[in-house]
Amino acid sequence: MVTKVTTEVIEDLSITNDKIESLATTKLTGTISNDQLAGSITNSKITSLAASKLTGALPAIDGSNLTNIDPPTDYNAVGTYILRNQAGTPNTTTTNIGISGLTGTWRCMGQINHSEGGGIYATNFYFSLWVKISN
Repeated sequence: MVTKVTTEVIEDLSITNDKIESLATTKLTGTISNDQLAGSITNSKITSLAASKLTGALPAIDGSNLTNIDPPTDYNAVGTYILRNQAGTPNTTTTNIGISGLTGTWRCMGQINHSEGGGIYATNFYFSLWVKISN
């Protein structure tokens, strides 16, 4: 009976996985240094990582790909907002914003009244925010 494994007992002087039947975790001791791990853990080997394991500053966010974006060309699309300044009586209808060329159903989201001049020459202006809700 062999009580201790020595190089004389190992025929080809190597221990490979196929030669180990079982190994208790209590037999594994020691630590692995950063130098031993350097370059050995690639992105493909990481399947999940808890956010609590991430530390340090975030990298700068590069917004260069957001430049040279053309402005919208369809000001009559659903979801479009328009800030309108109109004199006289405010228009709060939800069917016609009162601007030539804009169709569909618009909703007035809010208004601010502003008066200019004084006395009989006062003019009321209404600033209103509109959003197109359907075609």
